[in-house]
Amino acid sequence: MGEQCPIAGFTVNARAARVNAFLTVLLLLVFLLTPLKWLIFVLCADFLLRCCGRGKYSFFSSISRSILSAVRIEPLFEDAGPKVFAAKIGLIFCMLVSLFYLADLMLLANIFALVFLFCAALEAFFGFCLGCKMYSLVNRAK
Repeated sequence: MGEQCPIAGFTVNARAARVNAFLTVLLLLVFLLTPLKWLIFVLCADFLLRCCGRGKYSFFSSISRSILSAVRIEPLFEDAGPKVFAAKIGLIFCMLVSLFYLADLMLLANIFALVFLFCAALEAFFGFCLGCKMYSLVNRAK
């Protein structure tokens, strides 16, 4: 049986999504390795915009589009469903990291940030969308 991903009915640039994931990796590394913990709230806001269909206002998406345009990489469009699903999972992770940070539970914040970083790195470096794979597994279990 083949993979089943959510079908959104609109497309996104998969290459821009990979650059977004790379920017997420960078921001999570800053969160983990520096005292600039407040940057997790920037990431939350960015994921919230992308989850609510307002990706054109996303700071990371704007940077990604600029980078891809500057290096003249052609867009690769694919259905937005898997990316929207992954963005929702990303938003959940951002919120958990933020809540644990605010509650001064830094061990839990760091653990969730590391898991989030791992998932974003898979997308950024290998184009492997763990959210889509998880969706397929959940859908098959039903």
